[in-house]
Amino acid sequence: MGRKIDDVAKAVCREECEYEGLNISVWHSALSSRDRNEYRKVARAAIEAMREPTKEMLEAGQKAWASDPQKKVATLYRAMIDAALSEQSS
Repeated sequence: MGRKIDDVAKAVCREECEYEGLNISVWHSALSSRDRNEYRKVARAAIEAMREPTKEMLEAGQKAWASDPQKKVATLYRAMIDAALSEQSS
């Protein structure tokens, strides 16, 4: 599995564990391979949902680019993801 998918899977697991009052170390020790794969499926779905940028994400990326056209793509990516994360849940 890809590193970013595992990063997101661990974040989902961490949030669920904190909600349940469990120790985050379960990702490495207590989860079965099947359970880890389930978290990875959730992570993949979450990443896929981010694939199409919103208007706000595009605007944030354009603003980051306009402020310094020499910025790396990663800076634009982060600005766009930050815009998505700042959206209110509906």
